[in-house]
Amino acid sequence: MNRVERHIVVKSKVLDDLALKSKNLYNKANYQIRQRFINSSKLMNQGLLDCAEWLRYDELDKLCKINKWSEYEALPAQTAQQILKLLDKNWVSFFKAIKVWNKSKDKFTGRPKLPGYIRNNKNIVIFTNQQVRIRNGFIIFPQKANLNPIKTKVTNICQVRIIPRYTCYIIEIVYEKDKRFNE
Repeated sequence: MNRVERHIVVKSKVLDDLALKSKNLYNKANYQIRQRFINSSKLMNQGLLDCAEWLRYDELDKLCKINKWSEYEALPAQTAQQILKLLDKNWVSFFKAIKVWNKSKDKFTGRPKLPGYIRNNKNIVIFTNQQVRIRNGFIIFPQKANLNPIKTKVTNICQVRIIPRYTCYIIEIVYEKDKRFNE
């Protein structure tokens, strides 16, 4: 069973910088996916393709590495990959919504739209359990993230999410709790 320990950070230039890099990567990758999808949709309508194409996570990750996107390289590797996986998940949800919409339009107020761009300067930042370490009751982040350690009671981390809000950041430490034991 997953549980979450939450910490609130009011101001942090380091978190602002990470959230901005995350937003830039998300938007750049989303632009690439949208362009492929829109262009292939035009070719499909002309009868040149059987179905519209879009970039999936694996292809997008390779594109980032081959072209050495500065947005991708500015973040720790697994964090950048988590952002691309989140974007891929958003596109999969879009296609599932389109299928349901085609079968029963009354469940929706309108046609589902393509995943959009992030307009503000912040996006979620995700660290996996392979990136963070627990040492003496503190979570140690990757050196590239440049984050100070955070005190925690957690011993078995699944992931750490940094979620931007209007006036603060919420740091969520997701951990596994055994169902057999109560706290």
